[in-house]
Amino acid sequence: MKAGDRVRLKQLFRPSLISTQSYRFGIVVDIVSTFYNAEVLVYLYDPNTEAIYIDETGIQAIYSFQLEEIERFE
Repeated sequence: MKAGDRVRLKQLFRPSLISTQSYRFGIVVDIVSTFYNAEVLVYLYDPNTEAIYIDETGIQAIYSFQLEEIERFE
């Protein structure tokens, strides 16, 4: 898995309490490894519209998931 890869979230993810949309997919921004585990940083992504989630402040928010919470998607 590398930056730019599309991934499927194993559970639906709702980015904020006020958001009505849930996401199942993301695009890898980076992978951060520590001695104990790896976290995958992703933009939330809607494959139907090809849009990346933009938060209330107008930026493309980055979310962190554990490696076992996602899988590579083509």
